[in-house]
Amino acid sequence: MAKKNVFISIGSPFTEQHGKFLDALIDLLRRCDIEPRAINKTDFPTGNPLKDISRVMRECQGVIVVAFERTYFESGLEKRKSPLEKPLESVRYTTPWSQIEASMAFALGLPIIVMLERGVREEGLLEEKYDWYIERVDLSADAFSDKDVQSRIMAWCRRVQDEKPQAALRGRIDAEMTLSDLGQMLTIKTAVALGAVLLAIFVAGLFVGRSPLGEYLLKLLGK
Repeated sequence: MAKKNVFISIGSPFTEQHGKFLDALIDLLRRCDIEPRAINKTDFPTGNPLKDISRVMRECQGVIVVAFERTYFESGLEKRKSPLEKPLESVRYTTPWSQIEASMAFALGLPIIVMLERGVREEGLLEEKYDWYIERVDLSADAFSDKDVQSRIMAWCRRVQDEKPQAALRGRIDAEMTLSDLGQMLTIKTAVALGAVLLAIFVAGLFVGRSPLGEYLLKLLGK
């Protein structure tokens, strides 16, 4: 059985600790029989970064978002010059690419887990109000010496291994898809709407000179 791929969403490490954490995460995934994919680490951009990310992510069956500090504000204001203004102190933000790539993974229906550096501001898709787990860690080579952290990542990897491949079909319709593949993508509401459209075309073919599609459907039904 082919190895499952997991996309690692991570900004370019700019500290030694962050680089060692990424290496340790890649090693752990490979020990879980998972093939890690990370831009500028295992895969390299060829042009438009969004297109490259989309291409690689569509070849993956899961996404790990690693969000570490990119920007630090010692002090500032939120919602400045409004009745809701409030002071900010020692605020740490991650790269906006963490939000972008988490959104892309969600749109593709891929399993997600977030590894958030302790103290980094939790907002957007990096909050505990979605159906993925937020693992708060100190990003260093020793992060996975914590047995609980290691066990949760390994359990998530098993989930990815067991995930049915139909999730990867979401959002992609092409000429190679079978009717079964298409059926897996349709919600009940969409399927009913599509059925109504096909029925209308069929009826139109019966009573208004028989459209080409109506003729084709009639042949399928043996009429």
